Amino acid sequence: MHDKKSINIMNMKSYPTIKGRNDLESISTHISRLGSIPIARKRDLKYGYLVVNEKDDNKDKLNKEFRSVCTKMINLCDEKNLKVIMFTSLEQESGKTFTALNLAKSITLVHKKRVVLLDLDMQKAKLSKMISDPPHGLISYLNGSIYNEKIIIYYCFSNGYKGFDVIPVGKELTDNPSDLLIQKKDRIKELIARLKLKYDYVFLDSKLIDYFAETDNIDNYADLTVFVLRENHTDRRRLGDLEIIYKKKQYKKMAMILNRSKMKKNGIFDVSKILVLVLFIALGMLIIGYNILS
Repeated sequence: MHDKKSINIMNMKSYPTIKGRNDLESISTHISRLGSIPIARKRDLKYGYLVVNEKDDNKDKLNKEFRSVCTKMINLCDEKNLKVIMFTSLEQESGKTFTALNLAKSITLVHKKRVVLLDLDMQKAKLSKMISDPPHGLISYLNGSIYNEKIIIYYCFSNGYKGFDVIPVGKELTDNPSDLLIQKKDRIKELIARLKLKYDYVFLDSKLIDYFAETDNIDNYADLTVFVLRENHTDRRRLGDLEIIYKKKQYKKMAMILNRSKMKKNGIFDVSKILVLVLFIALGMLIIGYNILS
């Protein structure tokens, strides 16, 4: 009998996972590569989920890469006039919410733009949990108990970051929150249209994609859909799904980000290896010289 830990290890090894950026080379070049985000360490998360800092410190790899990915995304959006950006993934625990959150902060810090995040992952509501699950949110708006979107906009991350706001799911009871998005498509369309007037970018933290299903209403609102893939987690065989999705023209514009990537070592690491090699050579020469003299 296997214990729980051994079963988890077996499951992890039961399918080939993405091992790095080279695995993404087979995907159509029509799907934009926005870059890679390194693994967040415990010290990176000491102040919570927001890891992007005001200071552009080259030593802070996580902060630097988020800024780099953000700049590529903004350049793409400006070039194509894209304002509504949806974040999704192929599998659970890929880090789409964490990625969307920190890219939003990067936009406000680096590009001085206004951005709002909508939690549209109605079942998981991870973004809402990150801001302590406010009682009123999207469900209240869709049900019609709240008509003014200003009431459900939370400025929880606005300490010094003007225009960085969140719309949570809310705690109002509903039979099937996911179906509510489809039933109230006109309300969603109206909300996004109003937000586009107030913000430079509207982020949608969406559910996992299902390429077997027909394009739902949320997909139609997104100008750009960003797929967050996770290194050593996302099934490499599922990269073919992205090709299928692209060929079906399910989304207007597609891009991808590789999350929790083991980035290539920087120059400091390479120099240290050279120094070690030089020391070994010098030590060898000293030993040879000592033997000759003796």
